[in-house]
Amino acid sequence: MSPARAAFQHPTFPDLAFVFYGAQYVIIDARLTGRNRNILFGPRSIRLDWPALAQAGFSTNVDAVLPNPHDKTTAYFFSGSKWALLRVSPPGSPQSALLVDGVKDFKDWKSLKEAQFNHIDAVLPITVGSDPNWAYIFSGDNYVSIQIDPVNGSRGNVRSIADQWGSLNKLGFGRSLDTILPVPGRPHEAYFFKGAKVSRIGNIIHNNWDDTPLDGDSAQAVVSNWPALHDAQFY
Repeated sequence: MSPARAAFQHPTFPDLAFVFYGAQYVIIDARLTGRNRNILFGPRSIRLDWPALAQAGFSTNVDAVLPNPHDKTTAYFFSGSKWALLRVSPPGSPQSALLVDGVKDFKDWKSLKEAQFNHIDAVLPITVGSDPNWAYIFSGDNYVSIQIDPVNGSRGNVRSIADQWGSLNKLGFGRSLDTILPVPGRPHEAYFFKGAKVSRIGNIIHNNWDDTPLDGDSAQAVVSNWPALHDAQFY
């Protein structure tokens, strides 16, 4: 089994992103322009720079990371059927990644328990109506929209990725995604990663069902489109 991959936008500098792979991580410029997709920090050891992840048992297998819209200094980290809320501060500082809540099982997250998910492949923060406190959660063949609230959050119906995401189905991304990263400055666009491929998808609007590949009808090779991740041996 390949090491887990996960990515999320930097809470302070949204043009940047943390990317996790196995036991290492980098900080990368995720913009479409400028110093796009260059690694600015790392690769570095998760265990050394994120002691709370090591404490949680997540130092080699971060599956997904979901920023907490209620407190942008924190994020939910997922590994297997476990989750924890961490305070995300500059890596390597004494306050780096303090454990705020957890480690807990999916049964302790109301909407994940109801969806009967036992792992998470990828997450994508979204806005539902005027409420920004939602996310798409992808697991295997399926996905669900949830309010980002472990105790009281609502959810939508569990749906098939292939049936509802025409662009992902066309690209061969209809199951077992690796990770998703929002495109900085473009609220309805995201990079979707699966295996050695990546595609930028646009028009991502809740219940719109008109998502569109923006870089052609075929997924792109990560090696050629994100060469810094290849140089870091993340791909």
